[in-house]
Amino acid sequence: MERDRRETFGSRFGLVATMIGVAVGLGNVWRFPYMVGEFGGAPFVAFYVLAVVLIGVPALMAEWTLGRHTRRGPVGAFESAGLPFGRALGWIFFVGVTAATGYYSNALGWVLYHALAGLLSGVGIEIDAAAILPPDEGFSLRSFLLQCACTGVVLLTCAAVLRRGLRRGIERASRFIVPALLAGLVILIARSLTLPGAGEGLRWYLGAFDPGALTPPVMLGALGQAIFSLSLGGTFMVVYGSYLNRGDSLRGNAVFTAGGDLCAGLLAGLAIFPAVFAFGLEPASGPGLLFVTLPEVFGQIPAGAVFGTLFFLALFGGAYLSDVAALEVLVAGVTDNTGIGRSRAVTLTTVVVFAFALPPMINMNVFTPWDLTFGSGFQTLGALLSVVAVGWALDRSEVLRQLAAGDDRPRRRRVPTLWLYYWLRFVIPAAILTVGAWWLVRDVLGAGPPPAARATLAIEDVSVIPMDGERVLTGVTVLIGDGRVLAVRPSAEADVPDGAVRVAARGRFLIPGLNDMHVHFGEASALGRFLATGVTGVRILSGGPHTLDFRDRVRSGELAGPDIHTAGAIIEGLPPPEFAAVIDTAGRVIVRDSLDGARAVREQHAAGYDFIKVYNNVPAAAYRGIVAEARGLGIPVAGHVPFEVGLDGVLAAGQASIEHLRGYIWHLVPEEAPAQPGPDLRSRTLAWAHGDPSRIGALAERTREAGSWNVPTLSVRMIHKPDRLLDAYLATEEASHMTAAMRRFYTERMSIPWMSNFTPNDFEAALDGFAVADSLIRALVAAGAPVMAGTDTPPLGFALHRELEELVAAGLSPYEALRSATVNPARFLERGEGAGMVVAGSPADLVLLEGNPLEAVGNTRRIAGVVRRGEWLNRVTLDALLREAADR
Repeated sequence: MERDRRETFGSRFGLVATMIGVAVGLGNVWRFPYMVGEFGGAPFVAFYVLAVVLIGVPALMAEWTLGRHTRRGPVGAFESAGLPFGRALGWIFFVGVTAATGYYSNALGWVLYHALAGLLSGVGIEIDAAAILPPDEGFSLRSFLLQCACTGVVLLTCAAVLRRGLRRGIERASRFIVPALLAGLVILIARSLTLPGAGEGLRWYLGAFDPGALTPPVMLGALGQAIFSLSLGGTFMVVYGSYLNRGDSLRGNAVFTAGGDLCAGLLAGLAIFPAVFAFGLEPASGPGLLFVTLPEVFGQIPAGAVFGTLFFLALFGGAYLSDVAALEVLVAGVTDNTGIGRSRAVTLTTVVVFAFALPPMINMNVFTPWDLTFGSGFQTLGALLSVVAVGWALDRSEVLRQLAAGDDRPRRRRVPTLWLYYWLRFVIPAAILTVGAWWLVRDVLGAGPPPAARATLAIEDVSVIPMDGERVLTGVTVLIGDGRVLAVRPSAEADVPDGAVRVAARGRFLIPGLNDMHVHFGEASALGRFLATGVTGVRILSGGPHTLDFRDRVRSGELAGPDIHTAGAIIEGLPPPEFAAVIDTAGRVIVRDSLDGARAVREQHAAGYDFIKVYNNVPAAAYRGIVAEARGLGIPVAGHVPFEVGLDGVLAAGQASIEHLRGYIWHLVPEEAPAQPGPDLRSRTLAWAHGDPSRIGALAERTREAGSWNVPTLSVRMIHKPDRLLDAYLATEEASHMTAAMRRFYTERMSIPWMSNFTPNDFEAALDGFAVADSLIRALVAAGAPVMAGTDTPPLGFALHRELEELVAAGLSPYEALRSATVNPARFLERGEGAGMVVAGSPADLVLLEGNPLEAVGNTRRIAGVVRRGEWLNRVTLDALLREAADR
């Protein structure tokens, strides 16, 4: 018959290697590990093995039966089997495979680029491997072009193999790549298992089996992964089944193929999870486990570039054979149903697939539904139709003959063929239907539980700085759920629930989330920058409708970012005419009397702002109107000390906070001093050097009695420092995170109106006044007049850590500095009991550090992860937030 003239495999080893290569792909080396992470380790692995044996192997035999009997790919196979509308269904799946191959080739391009990054890193050339990944939303031209280039290379190399046909191309490539893949994984396992702390990951992955954790979602996830990883779906395996010889054993080859596929997935997990746990990273990182989390691991181990390259080359090899298989489905569809020869068919399908690869390159909002539709959706439906065609459309005697062919073992050692037939006819379709329904409900309709309800977070064996006193709790486990700290207990006594997300934190320190109580920003990208630097709360001192929008969207969960308290536009008066050139009033609400002041407060209160910000030139009458109206409406007043009101006036009025130590300088400088404070910033800055320290104690006591808080913003001093110190700072790692606009804030400082009358000598003279201000800060804290950390300067987020270091340099202890960014802001904002601490009932806004900040406050910069509203953000996620902010 014409069908029997179809090319077949040349050897048993080539057949099995090819089938394993088809099955392995990204489905096992990429998807299997992140599914294990998502579904909790050993219970998922155990049921997955069972699903491969009981469901995967018989379903694989069914697809091979369909292909070998019809000697066609899906376009002809469903029709030849007698399935109603079989030809139309075959063409529908042909289009689906084309679309799926496009995004799969795209993902394979990511792997290729990561392997290239590792190779270049090994010779001292650093490139950002993550640059190829599409953004979550929007469009990145750099990412798009990189994806086009790498996807093009992938498709061209696949085409080169396909042109040589089955035996000289596909089979020969598989005989080389599959053993190399398994050998590479073995080398990686040896390195992973020898890392300190790897044993915990091994126990979680294979040893911590709890039958009670085999919940329906875990079992359905494992069953779906078995279907996905074996490349079932009525396409790949049907085509490759059409290349089987009539005498090849379906049972034996299916067992070998499933065993090799299973082995590759388990080996990938052994290479990944011990290393992930060794570095305290998050196994439940989702699809980013390989492309985001693992590069972090490779970056922290000796010869990491070598092992990273080896891993991504191994991943590329396995995935490459699956991509070849996908393209072979299309080539077979063209050659079987048209008069086009193989070489032209390869060219045509390569071009069409590249075109289908372009839309998923745009962003993850396109890629993810593309994957769900043409990957999970079509694959589940195709797998169902294949077993239905074999179990219900093909003649039973033909199916029994196909299933029994080539099996020379004694009958007593085989599964009876008739039993296998009915298993295919009833059990397999029911299992696939169940997986399909679960996938539809969970991933398409979005009816799964919200992320916050999925699992408790357990930070294990950590040292906690609870901030309810100057102490460290060592060897404890912190349990977090529903956005709050549930318990802080010794690890030996902690009852970590099944399915909890575990973060290994031995040797690390957990503190409350940090607050920057004086910021200015207008771009949404700043929100991620704050989280990436451990800042979980900010107070915006000059806002507008955009900051209200940020605040409300963060509160609703639409945006990830810190808690926001925002003022409206600054309320200011007209400056003295002689200083108008150096005092900027653009964008401010100008008030002249008490009626103006009261009206401004009412408008901002009605708009929804959290507090009122007053400035230097507010007239005394207007200030009285502001305070009276604000008191009646219950909205706080904060900001500068208006010149006409003075420190005595704002303390008497009960102003909630004083920014930059404003107002104190007039009480500290004697009348006979050569430099006196005035309305401009220059005179006030230089006057600090002439402050009388003997007057400080009384001012601190009066501040405590008035109940006013201070936000010194010592980081702002950088703009007043001489060029030699400023240049040194701009060369630091912290300054590298500034945007161009941020850098101009320093490099072009003389062009800022309120800095324009400074001279270079003034910056040297300003240094002399810092010690007086430091004495005032120490006195305020000693008197019980609390201070809060605030920056008022770039780079956003990073500047807060500099502020804490400045406070310690001013004479506060590291504990007192930490209080200024944790407990004190929580008290000031009346966030409730436990806020700003790490105790049972505290809001779950926390920062995990690599070092003890009580020993060196600079350790707050060494962030291993952040907990925001109970969600764990590991270092890799934080770095991604920084990259996204930088790109914008």
